[in-house]
Amino acid sequence: MLAVVALGVLAAALFSSTFFLNRFVSTVGGRWQWTAALRFFYMVPVLALWLALRRGVPFLARTGRLFASRPLFFLISGGVGYGVFYTGICFSARYSPGWVVASAWQITMLATPMVLRAFGHPVTRRGLGYLLLVASGVCLIQITRLSAGAPPGEILLNSLPVVVAAFAYPLGNQMIWQFKRTNADTAIGEVLADPAACVLLLTLGALPVFCAVLLFGGVSLPGTSELLSTALVALLSGCIATPLFLYARNLNQQPIGLMAVDATQAAEVPLALLGEMIFIGAAMPNIAEFAGIAIISAGLVLFACSGHPASAAD
Repeated sequence: MLAVVALGVLAAALFSSTFFLNRFVSTVGGRWQWTAALRFFYMVPVLALWLALRRGVPFLARTGRLFASRPLFFLISGGVGYGVFYTGICFSARYSPGWVVASAWQITMLATPMVLRAFGHPVTRRGLGYLLLVASGVCLIQITRLSAGAPPGEILLNSLPVVVAAFAYPLGNQMIWQFKRTNADTAIGEVLADPAACVLLLTLGALPVFCAVLLFGGVSLPGTSELLSTALVALLSGCIATPLFLYARNLNQQPIGLMAVDATQAAEVPLALLGEMIFIGAAMPNIAEFAGIAIISAGLVLFACSGHPASAAD
């Protein structure tokens, strides 16, 4: 148990890098369009190389053929689950500190049961009160920023894209989970059983979204800060943290193990804050904002320990 919790905390630390590195790019004049697109452009060759080395070139070719045989499915699931999700996260980094975006992102824990319910899965009401606790913590942080003089429009531009992203991510993941479950005993299911292959397929499906973001955003070529920071995010969060988190969950078939791994997500917000303070010199939150962080973290831990159903990223 201790080992899988450690893997979950490590994944949360790597995930948190997304928020403070995205904020860093925005503070040095980087464009959010490139911040969003470059991460996934980088991930394709890295994941392909990783699969080829670990599973062999034939397995990588099978993964490619699966995408070619179901392009519409992967374009929709990847476009929503990764494209819409990460576009919203990067856009919000223009208007708020990374740890604030990270705190608002935890709304995805409330969105996941709603997505599961929409797909016809029974969702127990036990634990949903803790998710409302998470939402109250997010609201407290935003209200505190509003009372401190942040423009209402800025609060909206921070919050709304993240809320959309919070629903888009579990929706895309649930689509591929359902597809994997339907084809569990087939060659398709064998490919989808590999977390890195799933991430690669969704990444390929998201590329048209990012191409459209760049095309309609009319941005110039990326600068050095964008190239380096997004490469680091792609490696740490996209190529290592996501498969690592899925691997930790897959090691557990018992509810207590899944709860323990999921509870480690509560570390994302304080770790994002710590990273932003160390690497960017962000200001220390005030007492009310710290209270919001504590409420969010407590709500996530209590929710994970309440016996909630497996998340959409299963």
